[in-house]
Parts: sequence; structure tokens; C-alpha cells
Amino acid sequence: MRYTNEEIRELVHKLTLEEKILLLHGQTGDAYRGNQAGFVHGVPRLGIPDLFIADGESGVNTSWDATALPAKVALAASFDVEAARLYGRVLGREAKACGMDLILTPRVNIVRENVAPEGRGNGGNYQTYGEDPVLNGEMGAAEAQGIQQDGDTIANLKQMFGSSTGTAQGAGNSVIGGQALHEIYLKPFKRVAQAGVGSAMSSYNQVNGRWSYDWGEVLTGLLREQWGFEGPVFDDWLCLYDPNAVRHGVTLEMPGEDPYGKGSERSCYGMRLAEAVRDPAQPVQMEDIDRAVEQYLRMLARF
Repeated sequence: MRYTNEEIRELVHKLTLEEKILLLHGQTGDAYRGNQAGFVHGVPRLGIPDLFIADGESGVNTSWDATALPAKVALAASFDVEAARLYGRVLGREAKACGMDLILTPRVNIVRENVAPEGRGNGGNYQTYGEDPVLNGEMGAAEAQGIQQDGDTIANLKQMFGSSTGTAQGAGNSVIGGQALHEIYLKPFKRVAQAGVGSAMSSYNQVNGRWSYDWGEVLTGLLREQWGFEGPVFDDWLCLYDPNAVRHGVTLEMPGEDPYGKGSERSCYGMRLAEAVRDPAQPVQMEDIDRAVEQYLRMLARF
């Protein structure tokens, strides 16, 4: 699948609303028998393929054999950017060998605690590079470039943003001042985005009382308009609560509530999104859906 931007726009116009919704609504069913994190149905009549997604914190996480790599914080301790690129190269090649198209790494959130109040370790600390924003950004950028080096495995920048404390990777409210937000918490995301990462992910937490997926000024204004990112942004698994997120920059829901259908009533980008775009009282417009589909297809065309 190799298309120009104009051809992608023409392809979007050929899709029915139901097909567009299917491309914006991931699944949890194990269609590949690889125990992968999820997949997105394609549209065979238009040559749009399925997309298979795997976790990749310290190796490709599927049912198939893959190398168990050192934790990212150990990689960070080397301060070796070339080692990070080679680390990513292993992830990308093994993901391809396991039949996966997209691997959920690098995570460049800033570590802010080692043990959660409940006494359990932070749910995401082991996936990231520690507490320094420059180190996170440089190592994460090199890892992403290594994953994508052969041109057929997609890296995923996660989790935007402020997901730095607590279990469940920060399912709470992160209160962060404006200067710290830009100089520390968003700095590594900017570096990895500008290094050409193919996809990105929002986070479970709120930032200053707003869900991360509602920060259009970050997911669109910074990520896309200033940092040049062109791919899809999807939610961390099951952390979308409002179909209006498609207007703010989250373009793909993962994984939805049912394995193979178009989405249950609880799925934001399933039937609820289709109903929202048909309801004149809702702010979601067809152009919002078309823009999201175009971002997703642009990633497929690139890789």
C-alpha cells in the first residue's frame, strides 16, 4: 500500500461511514493467534490491510518466541544512543518476524515515584528511561528510529502525557505547572515526534483536571502543527470516555468492547461515534472522522 496524500484523500471518499468507523475502532480478538495487544480490521475491497499490534516494553510480547531484552532503565543507564537504536532494531525485526505491524514503544514519560501509595510499583516505570527529559527523549528517539529502520514496523510514542505516578500508569490527576509541563514532561515527546515516530498514544490520566485526550492544544497544536507528527494517535487501552475525543486529536480507539463487531454501545468510536456524526446536536462532524481516517491511512501508506 503506497499512496500519495491526494490518493489517500480519494480513498477516504470511497469509504462508507461504517468502514470509516471500523478503521477507527480497534479490536481485542486474537485473530492472528499471536496473543497480541490488539488489531484493527482493514477494508479488503479497497486493499486496506489489517493492522496487528503488540506490546514491546522489553521485547515483543506475543505468543511467539522473541528475545527478552533488558529493562529500559538499564538501557538508559548506558547513556548510549547507538545501543538504544540497536535495541529498537531488535524490536522492529522481531515484531516483523512475529507478524506484528506496530509495537507499543517507546514510552518516554518522566518517572516521579518508585512505589505507589498502595505499596506496589508504578505500572509504567519499567517501560521508560527514568526521570531525565533529555535522556528520555534522546534514547526514545533512537529506539523509535531503530524499530522503523527497515521501513515496515511502526513505533508508538506513549503515553501522552503526564503519566508519571501511581499504579495503572497514572490513572489519576497530574497537577503540573505550565513551565514544568513544557520543559520537563513534554520535552521528550517533542524529541521523539520530530525523529519521525509513526504513531502515538494518549494516557489514562488527567492533567490539571482534564483527561489527556481532551488536550487538543497538545495532541493537535503541539504534536501535529508544531512538531510535524502526521500519524494516528490512539488511546491507551479502554481510556476513552467521549467520542468528541476525535475532534481533539485522538484518531483511533483501542481496543473497543467486542472482539469482531463494529463496537458496543460503550465503545466511543463504535456505534456512539456513528450516532454522534449523524446527530446535528453533536459537535462531531464527518470532516473530523475523515481527518482521523486520513491520518491512519497515511501511516499505513508510509510503512
